[in-house]
Amino acid sequence: MSFPFHVGDTLPPLERGPIGAEQLARYAQISGDFNPIHLDEKAAIEAGLEGIIAHGMLSMAYLGSMITRAIADVGELVDLTVRFRGMVKLGDLVTCEGTVTNLIDAPEGKVATIAVLVKTNHRDVAIKGTASVQVKEEVAS
Repeated sequence: MSFPFHVGDTLPPLERGPIGAEQLARYAQISGDFNPIHLDEKAAIEAGLEGIIAHGMLSMAYLGSMITRAIADVGELVDLTVRFRGMVKLGDLVTCEGTVTNLIDAPEGKVATIAVLVKTNHRDVAIKGTASVQVKEEVAS
């Protein structure tokens, strides 16, 4: 089997949305995050926002899903470090992307570093970060 990653490779993008109020209500139930800026238009506006915004962790979950789908047969996600850079609003479409930026031989085997981001259909970057993928030994050799 050939080595699965090369610097510059892109992961298959993951697209989700449009983000809906019912979806945010379900996520609030699952996550326990009932902050009204995610559920109530009036509360969001009173908080200084233009309207309801999605939970940041929902977008991060999409990002994790994109990564794990792409690497399922070749490795495992061992680190995901992100910064929340912008907001996802009701009705937005989100796209998760990843690009391999580095490959190293670590004591535990080969590790791929992947630059990741979540952006909206308005080209706003909601999340930016890096993921580290431990390549399975049988794939790396």
